[in-house]
Amino acid sequence: AVAATQTFGDFLGFHPHLHILDSDGSFHSNGLPFVSSPVYTKALDQIFRYKVLKMFIRLGRAIGKGKN
Repeated sequence: AVAATQTFGDFLGFHPHLHILDSDGSFHSNGLPFVSSPVYTKALDQIFRYKVLKMFIRLGRAIGKGKN
């Protein structure tokens, strides 16, 4: 998989999000197909949102429980 973090939207406003390119499978060295396990994007989305919010709180850009 290839992932890239982008922090801006259409008008260069702060809009953190990910772009991910993930293959459904590949081939073994003997030429037989290999199907990848599913990627659970809901869990990745929650982790990403948590980390971005935690960063905002740490930088004093959001109100919440954390180091200010």
